[in-house]
Amino acid sequence: MNVSWRPFLARRKGYFFIVDAFLAGIILFTAMIMLLARTNALPPTAQTYQVLDSFMQYVSNTQVRDISSATANALFADGNVTSPDFTVAEQVTEMYDRRQTQAGGCNFCLGRAGGLIDSVALGNIPDNYGYSYIVNDTSIFQRYPESRNTSVILASQSIIIFTSKNLTKTIGPYVNRVEVWLR
Repeated sequence: MNVSWRPFLARRKGYFFIVDAFLAGIILFTAMIMLLARTNALPPTAQTYQVLDSFMQYVSNTQVRDISSATANALFADGNVTSPDFTVAEQVTEMYDRRQTQAGGCNFCLGRAGGLIDSVALGNIPDNYGYSYIVNDTSIFQRYPESRNTSVILASQSIIIFTSKNLTKTIGPYVNRVEVWLR
């Protein structure tokens, strides 16, 4: 049985052109979808600064009473929160000042302040970042300190805090600094 394709092809001159154009259209459509659906991720440097800025805004503007964590609740219950109207940064600074100025020092104050910072950072700094919260060159809390010296990206931002002690005496200035690095 000798079958010739020539008669079939002669009757279907535009058949291969249509199939070829259809396949080219599918390829172009798929390429456009892939290009448009691609997420534009920030470069690691810009993302690190964004994480740092977001965290500093949070600790500078969020009042302690607005934090819903076990650590914050324990601080309220123990009477370690002087004023619920303090921001997180002011409360940490007040605890630091208590440690510096009380007779014999408040040995647990830095631990409580570090716990507060850690509970606040849980929802604000992703796990692939290490950070350090420092008041006047005293480390309050660090997460992943071992990766700090090996990180390529390290961002730091400082704020100056004046606050009140026992709602009567102004204390400060204290420099609160946060360093964030990519692990």
